[in-house]
Amino acid sequence: MCAALFSASQAQKIENGSKWWDGYALWTATCEGNSIVMNGEEPNGDMDFFQIYKLDGKDEYAFTSDRPYFNKFNADLSCTLKYIRKDGMYFIAVRNKKGETVWIFVLTPDNLENCTAQQKALEGELPSNLLCNTLLNAAYLDFFSKEELRLMRNEILARHGYNFQSKDLKDYFGQKSWYKPAKNNSGIKLNIIEQTNVELIKTIENIKASIK
Repeated sequence: MCAALFSASQAQKIENGSKWWDGYALWTATCEGNSIVMNGEEPNGDMDFFQIYKLDGKDEYAFTSDRPYFNKFNADLSCTLKYIRKDGMYFIAVRNKKGETVWIFVLTPDNLENCTAQQKALEGELPSNLLCNTLLNAAYLDFFSKEELRLMRNEILARHGYNFQSKDLKDYFGQKSWYKPAKNNSGIKLNIIEQTNVELIKTIENIKASIK
């Protein structure tokens, strides 16, 4: 979804004019030195922005203090943005102090119309078809209940044969023909897409659990 494959020699930094899709808006970066303004356009025509700056010697960025809280991003000034380039994926992960992913932006060559169309196609897909091979976003995950999100998060592990201790998960995945539990979980490794999806699903799951 809105993923772009660029030369491996490209520096891992946000480039001037680069475009990023988060499921809700298409963001365009305007860079001035270490300061970057991200201007977002939503499908309904609404506009938004946030400002970040590059941390010295790192592929990481921090929010500036002129907008101290972002409900949309489930993020505050303690969060950092990490540019990740791995396994053909180019995206920004917004992470809190615990290192948990709370938002993602995927680098894209597409315009707003194409990104919106791809998002609609994504939202028409069953989670099982996406969990291990598609970088998900909060806009997609927000459609699901916390109970559904828990199953989605654990399905990623189950696809690798994770041996669950929880009886309900053991029983649920035990009914799946593809589930082959391992003798132990120490050898289970997730790829960058799976790991990021697990982290983001857990974030949305926790948010829904906190809403009374």
